[in-house]
Amino acid sequence: MLGSLGRPTSLDEAETLLRAAVDPLADDVVSDMLAGELANRFPMPRADKRDGIRGLKEQYTAAAHAMKARSDAVDAIHREVSERVRERWERDRFLLVDPKKALGALAGELNLFRKTQDLTNALLASAGAGPAIRPRPLEEFRLRLVQTLQGPPPPGVSLPTSMASETKR
Repeated sequence: MLGSLGRPTSLDEAETLLRAAVDPLADDVVSDMLAGELANRFPMPRADKRDGIRGLKEQYTAAAHAMKARSDAVDAIHREVSERVRERWERDRFLLVDPKKALGALAGELNLFRKTQDLTNALLASAGAGPAIRPRPLEEFRLRLVQTLQGPPPPGVSLPTSMASETKR
């Protein structure tokens, strides 16, 4: 896609650009995972409408206890989550980051698009250009849609093996 915009880029250069865009998002990943971990370990109580005002008061008291427990656990769980993210970052950074934040960071890193949506549109246009450019799951989904709408694929077009096995069921 960058080549079509007058900025030829090798795969290594593209990966370097992507890393430069998402690496500053590591703290956001830790914060998001920390919030999720705290919510899982210390869930908020559900309201019991049958008990009226007494139930509402009990719910608020239980919620206050859950929030206090979350607050007390932040530092310890933050260390755990930070360590997990640090261990996985090199291998899984692109899976861990919020895709919307990553697109925004990439748009800023490229400095070719005024808005993130412009980058998104350019990526979608490139993905539409041909199957070699599309992510494999997207191409499999496209082929599944075509097959559903038109029936079996035309002669000479083969389905990916993951789809062929699904169509035989």
